[in-house]
Amino acid sequence: MAGQETPPPEKGIAFFAARAVDHPADCKIAITEWRTLYETLTETLKSRGLSSSQIVSLVNDRLIAVCPDCHTWSGGQGLAMLATLGRAGGMIFGGATGGGERLAQGVCRNANCSCKDFLVFWKPDEDRDTIAILGRMGIEISPRT
Repeated sequence: MAGQETPPPEKGIAFFAARAVDHPADCKIAITEWRTLYETLTETLKSRGLSSSQIVSLVNDRLIAVCPDCHTWSGGQGLAMLATLGRAGGMIFGGATGGGERLAQGVCRNANCSCKDFLVFWKPDEDRDTIAILGRMGIEISPRT
């Protein structure tokens, strides 16, 4: 990714989930690891006293995953659905899926990209460095006030 800055990989999924309890967090994972990250994050938040509805709201509104190569991003709501459907033991896609079938196969949802990784951001609107990194990728995030 010439000329583009990407966040350094953190210490893995467990570190991401633990940090996410009180802070913005980011990590780089293989797309195939998404369900593990989602389950670890939601269980960690639940163990800290957040209700299921609070967790759903936070994931839907405050989590994104970005392809480090083409910068196509996916929002938390769609990613949560992908994790839930994957747990159901198989997925059937029909019509326009927005690339969901590609993500389920562990590949970027952009049909012109073959990347197999995600940069995952939790509460990116609370961290100015993350806002700047995403801005350089063409993803505008407004700071939370």
